Amino acid sequence: MNIIQIFGAALSIFVPNNSVDILIGFGCMLAFIHLGRYLEYNKNYSTIYETIKRGLPNIIRYLIGVFPIFFGFVLFGN
Repeated sequence: MNIIQIFGAALSIFVPNNSVDILIGFGCMLAFIHLGRYLEYNKNYSTIYETIKRGLPNIIRYLIGVFPIFFGFVLFGN
């Protein structure tokens, strides 16, 4: 993840268009996912990790249910 971020940042210096932003964003997403490992093993933050771990399936089910409505609005809404 850090290599992707460094590569994306270096590439954005030499390539002035916005297509490199996806690479940097992907690296940030991977870094955020990797943060869960830190929360799991740190004694002070283990409660936060357990809450996220228990609540994530409900959030994903909700997002799957809402996604068709949102997608329909994006395609056909004004």
